[in-house]
Amino acid sequence: CDSERTKNNEAKTQKETEIESLNTDITNLDDTIKSPVDGLEVTLATAQADLKQNEEDQTTETAARKKENQEYQQSIADLQTAQQLIKQAMKVLENYYAKISFVQVKSSSQVKREEPAEPTYDEGSFAGQSEAGGGVIELMQGVLSDTAEEEKAAHAAEQEAQASFED
Repeated sequence: CDSERTKNNEAKTQKETEIESLNTDITNLDDTIKSPVDGLEVTLATAQADLKQNEEDQTTETAARKKENQEYQQSIADLQTAQQLIKQAMKVLENYYAKISFVQVKSSSQVKREEPAEPTYDEGSFAGQSEAGGGVIELMQGVLSDTAEEEKAAHAAEQEAQASFED
């Protein structure tokens, strides 16, 4: 009986030690889970809040990016239309200045202050106005070049914005 009691006491002590060890483990795990600073519950709540904020930011940025892209597409369409219109206008002006009739211009030394006599068409220098049109055409070529550069810059800005959005 004494040996059985001793055996039971040893088993009881061993089980109490195991219970104490398990209670310590439970307390440590409870602290790990419920710590107000770095516990798993706080970490999970922070992660969920971050995830929600990330989704909201993504929605906002996607909407802004779509709007920027629509503005880009409209701008490119406008620039291409402008370039076509400028090219058409330049063709019209080139044809006009190529076909314009020549006008007789007399120098001031040839002009007489007396009563005009019969006009003589073989005197004076003749000059067409096609040279005056050259300045207009050059101006339009400059505008055409500027719109092409603006289109090129818009394409580059769009590519940069898209790359930035994707990162």
